[in-house]
Amino acid sequence: MQEICNNEAVLTVTARTTGSTAFCPTCGQESHRLHSYYMRRPADLPVSGQAVCLRLHVRCFRCLRMSRTTVRNADLCRGFS
Repeated sequence: MQEICNNEAVLTVTARTTGSTAFCPTCGQESHRLHSYYMRRPADLPVSGQAVCLRLHVRCFRCLRMSRTTVRNADLCRGFS
């Protein structure tokens, strides 16, 4: 978890991947080659009647064996602290 903000309207939870590698879901090869970053905002249900906003900062890695563009290490929610 990086940050939790709670105001009267919305509970915002921000998390960031911390792993320095990810495994390709096709070939299983571990990749250390960072490709890009993006923010994921999955929908969530309210908690005790309060709206919830999830903000996940995700790293994408490149699989050199399969020539895949990216392997997201958040697909299995691994690497979050």
